[in-house]
Amino acid sequence: MDTEKDEILGAWAIPFGDSKTIELEMARHKVLLNDLAANQNSVDILNEAGHGIMEAGAGTEDASTTHALLLDLEQKWESCCKRPNLKQSLLEERLKEAESFQDEIQDKLNWLSEMDQHLIASKPVGGLPQSAKDQLHNFMDLFGEIEANKPVIESILKRANDRKIKLEIAVRDAVEFYDTLQSFTLWLGNAEKSLSGAKAPSRIMDVVLQQIEEHKAFQDDIGDHLPAQNALDKKGTTLKYFSQKQDVAQIKNLLASVQQRWDKLISASADRQRSLNSAHMEGKEFSRHYADMLEWLDGAEQSLDHSVAVPSDAEKIRAHPAQAQGLPEAADG
Repeated sequence: MDTEKDEILGAWAIPFGDSKTIELEMARHKVLLNDLAANQNSVDILNEAGHGIMEAGAGTEDASTTHALLLDLEQKWESCCKRPNLKQSLLEERLKEAESFQDEIQDKLNWLSEMDQHLIASKPVGGLPQSAKDQLHNFMDLFGEIEANKPVIESILKRANDRKIKLEIAVRDAVEFYDTLQSFTLWLGNAEKSLSGAKAPSRIMDVVLQQIEEHKAFQDDIGDHLPAQNALDKKGTTLKYFSQKQDVAQIKNLLASVQQRWDKLISASADRQRSLNSAHMEGKEFSRHYADMLEWLDGAEQSLDHSVAVPSDAEKIRAHPAQAQGLPEAADG
């Protein structure tokens, strides 16, 4: 039973200390118990039908299979009922403890108030030996009662102080989580804005190389914030195990929202990197072809500069061969 209790305490949030909180949790748990009770009739009907099949087909494979199914149903139903019932008993124990503790505190507060009234009352002291002794004797009875209750008072103070420390730690952890969440979501928003506002990848080599460097710095910034994201998730997950039920749902939603935005940022950053790499390759290929074309054009221009001009009209064209033939003679002369 102790092991089962430990499992329940580990898997379920069992409040303690505040009777109102426990009563609220018991009211929620009652809904589950009522649901189980409502399904008891369905389980009974299935059992009855199964036993009918077993009786009708005694010794057959159908009967054997049905028997196994009924055993499985019985085990699962008992397990399903056992845990909620155990939680109910734990809640009832906690409620009794809380009410007893609160009653004890109230009794002691009343007693302390009464003692305080005795102590603050300003009474004249005895002026004669007997009256002075009587006053001291009466006070020693009161003092003895206070001394006798000292362990109880100290125990209450210790328990109250433990509760105070626990609440102070809860405040500290909650504030740390919220501050970390605010800081991280602020950075996350700026990162999302920066990525969505980035210019389209250029095919101009100088520009795309600059874009690649800028995105590398952006990805480094994301990597630097990974520990913060992990720490935030860890802190939130820890808070969920010790927080009241209405807060757990909100913490879950906050963590889920941050995780979703983080995953989208990582994915979008990777897409941006692929686009830049593709643009860089295209730009590099274009630059290579462009350089080749310029080189060819330069060579073509040089070839044209050193070639003989060809006349454009027919007469000059006819004269051109003769001139060409006379060139060697002129050179010889």
